[in-house]
Amino acid sequence: MRVFSVSDREVLSKVMEHFSGMSTAALSSMSHEFPEWLAYKDEINDKSKHSAYPIDVDYFFEESKNPQNSFFADDAEALSLAKELYHERNRG
Repeated sequence: MRVFSVSDREVLSKVMEHFSGMSTAALSSMSHEFPEWLAYKDEINDKSKHSAYPIDVDYFFEESKNPQNSFFADDAEALSLAKELYHERNRG
């Protein structure tokens, strides 16, 4: 655990506390409600196509429309600032 910062360990602890009681099926179902999955839903469900796609990272800065995903809820301003900071630090 020394490779993780204090804040990393705090987040991991909260994630385990929140999700450890969920079944794999419930976790999978929940993950399929996020924008980064929904954007590729048709392609993923089409068995004649590939099952892996590069994800546009901007989807990670969109709010889930499902209220059950409130664990990951952030206000619009925080998401916008995080997106801006990410792009500033990852210019290619």
